[in-house]
Amino acid sequence: DSLFQECFDKRIMPVGPSTLLATLRTVANIWRNEQQNQNALAIAEEGGKLYDKFVGFVTTLEGVGKNIEQAQSQYQAAYKQLYEGRGNLVGRAEKLRKLGVKATKQLEKSLAEKAAGELLEAPEAESENGEENV
Repeated sequence: DSLFQECFDKRIMPVGPSTLLATLRTVANIWRNEQQNQNALAIAEEGGKLYDKFVGFVTTLEGVGKNIEQAQSQYQAAYKQLYEGRGNLVGRAEKLRKLGVKATKQLEKSLAEKAAGELLEAPEAESENGEENV
């Protein structure tokens, strides 16, 4: 009895021919469970890293979306300055060309007509000091 107590205290398992196979299976199961526990911890750690990376990606993507919206808004404002309203730039440039400015290139006819039509529809008024109102 003292032999079994000493083995138990030292965490030793005495085995004989009849218990060897069962003991080896028990040890193999314990090792497999330990490996599965380590894998579960590694999976949880990697899952946390993946989630953090995903949150960073979503944040960056939202920033890209905001920048695209801002770029679209700026594009529309620039487009209006070019082609729409009183004193649009394309209309004024075409007016200069028609007045005889020497140029080697010409805007597409449809764009020039659109801008010129806007310019003709809304002639600019001049202020008292001779400056144009835009």
